[in-house]
Amino acid sequence: MVRGPWSLVNFRSSFLVLRSSFLVLRFSFLLRRCAFAILPLIAVFEDGRILKVESFTHPEGAYVLTLPSGGRIKVQERRVAALVDDEIVETPPPPSSPGLTVTPFEDRFGAIRVPYGDLLAQEAREHDLNPLLLACIMQVESAANPHALSPKGAMGLMQLMPGTAARFGVKNPWDPAQNIRGASRYLQALAGRFSGRADHVLAAYNSGEAVVERYGGVPPYRETREYVRKVVALYLSRVAALAESS
Repeated sequence: MVRGPWSLVNFRSSFLVLRSSFLVLRFSFLLRRCAFAILPLIAVFEDGRILKVESFTHPEGAYVLTLPSGGRIKVQERRVAALVDDEIVETPPPPSSPGLTVTPFEDRFGAIRVPYGDLLAQEAREHDLNPLLLACIMQVESAANPHALSPKGAMGLMQLMPGTAARFGVKNPWDPAQNIRGASRYLQALAGRFSGRADHVLAAYNSGEAVVERYGGVPPYRETREYVRKVVALYLSRVAALAESS
């Protein structure tokens, strides 16, 4: 027997597809309220304190941190500067690259087409930053997606944590202009704090100033070291592309 489009078999198939879609949406909704952490974490607070954490949840406006002792504390999200996977590696830190600078401003986009290039150049000029480095950070952080939200709560193009956004006056982190401006202010502050050392600035952008100061440089966390390597590698590849196009 030939089955038409409204046969029982097709109806059941459509029902199963819809049911699966509903379950995926339901899972996504619940995931934000579940405890995150495959690895233990380091919570870095805006006042410089550092706390070891086993897992966390991120209800609206707060983080609930589960401590190694099993206890829990609830903190306002604007107090949290970073959440870093507490995975130590024995490999040496990424070597600093003499060709990588955080400051001063220099229009180096050239023939490279950069998403949000006008905004990046504007904020880089205002805060005396290298706009090409800003573009590379944005690419590594969010792939230029203004709606990006990490499981740890980092938001927008430059993946600002709630504490960083509040600290640098970002009211709407989903607005590209505000997000880039807040990140530029943060990078300018980091450049001053770490004497323009690009590797230290990048590490602090990922893991917080207090962690970089504690270790006297790029900390031994796998997440942070891989982040620094990615940004540096992308920057150097774009510098090479600029040289070829000139």
